[in-house]
Amino acid sequence: MNKAAGYALPLVRLTLDKLDPMNKRHSLLICSLLCLFFVLFSCGKSENASVPESFRVTIRVQDEPLSLIPMMSSTIVGSQIIRHIYWPAAEYDPFDLTYQALLLTDLPESVTETEGPWKGSQRFDLRLREEASWSDGEPITAADYAFSVKAAFLPACAVSGFASFFSNLQDIRINPADPKQITVWVSPGYMLAKELVSNFNLIPRHNYDPEDVLAKYSLAQLKDPQSTGVDLGQDTAYQALDQYFQLMDMTPDNIVGSGPYTLGDWQSKQYLALKRVDDWWGDQLKIRKPLFEAYPEEIVYQIISDEQVALTALKDGSVDVAMIARPDNYIATQQEPGATDKFTFGHASNSIYMYIGMNNQHPILRDAEVRIALAYSMDVDRVISTLMNGLAQRTVGPFMPGSPNYNNDLKPIPLNIEEALKHLNAAGWTDSNRDGTVDKMIDGRRIECVLPVMVSANSSLGQNVALILQENAAKIGIRIELDPIADNSTLRQRLGTGDFVMATMSNSPSVGIYDPYQSWHSQSFKDNTGNVIGFVDPESDAIIDSLRHEEDPQQLIDEYRQFQAELYKEQPVIFLVIPEVLFIHRKDYEVRPSVVKPGIWEPAIIPQQQ
Repeated sequence: MNKAAGYALPLVRLTLDKLDPMNKRHSLLICSLLCLFFVLFSCGKSENASVPESFRVTIRVQDEPLSLIPMMSSTIVGSQIIRHIYWPAAEYDPFDLTYQALLLTDLPESVTETEGPWKGSQRFDLRLREEASWSDGEPITAADYAFSVKAAFLPACAVSGFASFFSNLQDIRINPADPKQITVWVSPGYMLAKELVSNFNLIPRHNYDPEDVLAKYSLAQLKDPQSTGVDLGQDTAYQALDQYFQLMDMTPDNIVGSGPYTLGDWQSKQYLALKRVDDWWGDQLKIRKPLFEAYPEEIVYQIISDEQVALTALKDGSVDVAMIARPDNYIATQQEPGATDKFTFGHASNSIYMYIGMNNQHPILRDAEVRIALAYSMDVDRVISTLMNGLAQRTVGPFMPGSPNYNNDLKPIPLNIEEALKHLNAAGWTDSNRDGTVDKMIDGRRIECVLPVMVSANSSLGQNVALILQENAAKIGIRIELDPIADNSTLRQRLGTGDFVMATMSNSPSVGIYDPYQSWHSQSFKDNTGNVIGFVDPESDAIIDSLRHEEDPQQLIDEYRQFQAELYKEQPVIFLVIPEVLFIHRKDYEVRPSVVKPGIWEPAIIPQQQ
């Protein structure tokens, strides 16, 4: 599971909602999406690629990760890099989305438990590959699996949201006679059970918990220490482990992974280099699939926040591949004389939607009528035509348009100042003092309708989105003020603590099974594990609680659509667009568009075959 927060380019990315495209309930959808993807975007890789041992690729990224420890990471760029260092037990192929066993011998299959404390639950009997080992040569064992789950509940790891992901994981049992054997129990009927037990990044217990501190606690005790009578605050070893995670240095010695790459060097604010692991265990298997193929000897992530500077670096050869956030920069570069002779201009379908988040706990924004008025004040078509150069499509919810789960009965809200005024007046807002801004008595005080929008100071796209809203909201008497934040970590921290009113943001829709609990359920807000906008709606909660355990395929689709209809009615955020992924790379490299974020798969990059 790659948790991510902080959209690496223009916006703030919050969570990665899990998908299960191989589930037969969605096979038709996946087939159609993949056919479209390959027709439009596939450029193919040579079957017999001859890659020099010294082959190196340099990729521009806008920001550096906060951490390279999976459960300490909360950014897209962090997830982008971590996935090549720390492998999950199973993962989706980056090109065709088939679910494949990585650290496991076989894909997980569930049976219904017939006895014991978890009778009726889903039971998975997992086996780790004998060959699977860490980059320091130590074998990957069931103890590492259990530790990786338990570590998610350390206070230091709260930022990642892993703990919420594991809420339906009931227990883990290690076979004392076989260090490669694990049994896991999951809540009955939970829709993402297969992924829950296999699609999270494992970390080495021997490296990060050599004293085996977490082994003495059961999973139930770590998930809910209060109700199980455990006082973790009195355990000095536990507190020391949590402190170690918080202060861990990101040096090559501390990064011990299972994937084909490990940390070579990291110069903060300059670059982060991955080097291929010598004698990597995956090479023994000779599996000819993209996840087991790693061609570059070194992958260098060049940290360049300014996109114009990144384009200059691309042109002077110091960067080989550049992800482009702004369509106008992409098109302008493409139109430069001789550009297409030197560079390939790639694009791919996206798995990110842009939106304007609203703090639903704010005294002004807790009224749905105000939120709806703001939605009618946003000119999304202008965002597409002027800011995205047409390289985006509208969405009305957290699902991919065109998927069976998408509610086509919900029409995108148009710019309509008259309708916006109607909803604002219905909420009791008027300009009583005739100063041009509407006001209202709230909790015994007269409040002017002034709403700051938090944006990244490094993102002209996010700022321009806010300016479009500012221009139109002024026509109904709402004053929108831009709140630019230069430091992305400060921006993420403010979002996580609810210290914002509005913000330009992004998130990931799902093309398959999607669990909206973390992003939209009120309990996630109360537990501080997600739902940073503070959306509390009993009807949405009830739908989410039901669909999470729905086994009938058509009923699940119906409930997804009901959920979208409830979001549409409440408008907790202003849904905007799904932009295309844009990238430019040197002509003599082959870079295949990927169906996973950020739109390319770095280990598959190879020199152009002659």
